[in-house]
Amino acid sequence: MARKTPKPQFVDSPQGLSDFLGHIDGEPGLAVDTEANPMFAYRERLCLIQVAAGRRIWLIDPLAELDLTPFLDVLADPDVTKVFHDAEFDIVQVGRCFGTRVLGLFDTKVAAVACGEKSVGLAGLCERHFGIELDKSQQRSDWGRRPLDARQLEYAGLDVHYLLPLAEVCKKNLARLDPIVSLEVGAELQRLEKLDTAEPERDPFPWRRIKGSSRLDPKGMRVISKLWSWREGEAERRDLPPFKVLASPVILTLAQRRPKSMSAIAELVPRAIANRHAKALLGVLQEAAEMSGLTLPRGTTLPREERKRAEEDHRLLDRLKRWRKRVAESRPTDPSLILNRDIMEELSQVCPRPTNRAELAATGLLESWRLDAHCEELLSAMRKR
Repeated sequence: MARKTPKPQFVDSPQGLSDFLGHIDGEPGLAVDTEANPMFAYRERLCLIQVAAGRRIWLIDPLAELDLTPFLDVLADPDVTKVFHDAEFDIVQVGRCFGTRVLGLFDTKVAAVACGEKSVGLAGLCERHFGIELDKSQQRSDWGRRPLDARQLEYAGLDVHYLLPLAEVCKKNLARLDPIVSLEVGAELQRLEKLDTAEPERDPFPWRRIKGSSRLDPKGMRVISKLWSWREGEAERRDLPPFKVLASPVILTLAQRRPKSMSAIAELVPRAIANRHAKALLGVLQEAAEMSGLTLPRGTTLPREERKRAEEDHRLLDRLKRWRKRVAESRPTDPSLILNRDIMEELSQVCPRPTNRAELAATGLLESWRLDAHCEELLSAMRKR
C-alpha cells in the first residue's frame, strides 16, 4: 500500500539541526541512508544523510560544516534501531567521515536475503510489498553539488520513506522461519556493526588491479606503474575519479604498445584524451623507458612443507564451501549467512584441526548456536583428506 510521502526537510543550519534532533529524540527507530559522490570526485565524500522517523523525512547536509555529534551519538546508541538497506557502504562512509560506529542496526537487504526474496533491491522489495515503483535514476547523480535539484531531493527522501514499514514486513517474515535464520541474520548484523572502516593500507603495486597487467613484460610493468602514478596525480589535481582522466584499459594498451610519438598515442586513446594529454603521456612513456631500478612484484615460493599445508587448507576451504552450498539449498537463504567467507578461511587454517566440539568451540570462530546446528558436519569436513 502506498504511503503519502512527506516533503523532505533539508538540514544545513544549526537551527534546522536542532529542530531535527528534537523531533527524533525518543524515537525507537530511524530509517537511514547516505549518498556519496564517487563518480564525481577524486576522494569520494559523504554528501547526504537521509533520516526518516515519525512520518517525517530529513536530509542532513554533511558538507554544511555542522556539529553532528548529537546525531552521531544516536547512530552509536544500540537502544535506537537504525534501519538501512544494504548497509555496508553506508557504515563505511559514516565510519570514515566521522569515526562513528552504527549500532542497533537492522538491514532490510540482509533480512530479505535470509527470507529467500527473489529480488532484494530496495526498488524490487517496495514494488512487491507496497506496490510502489521507486525511480532509481538519480542513484549515480552528483550528490556533492549544491543546491541539489528537485529530482535528487525526491529520490533521497523516497530511499528512506519505506524502510521502517519494510523492516516490519521483514521481521514478520523472519518470525515464520526456522529460528536459526534469525540467528544467522543477527550474526551478520553484528559483523556489519563491527566493520573495520579504516582506509585500506597503501598498495605498493596498485596498478596490478588493472585486468591483464600481470601478463606485461618488465618494461610494460614499468610503463604501467608510471602511467598509474601520472593518472593519480592528474585526477587529484582536477578532483576527478581516476577513470575520468584515463580509463584503465587505455593504460594497459599504452603499456603494451609503448607508442613513441604523439601521433601514435592519438591512435590508441580517445580523441579528447589525445587533445588534452598526448604531450604529457609521451613524457611519461619516455621517462618510463629510461627507468631501470623499479622494484617489481614477484611471486612467492613457499617451502615444501608450507606449500603442502597451504594446499590442504585450500582443499578444506573447498569442502566447507560445498557443505555451505548444500545447507543453503535446503532452505531459502544466502550461503554467506550460514557461514561467511572470513570464518571459513580462518577455519581452514586452524592447526591442528579440531576433532571434537570443545576444540572447535575453542577456536572462538563459532557461536554456540552455530555449533549446535552444524558441529558434526563441520568436524566431518575437517576430518576428510
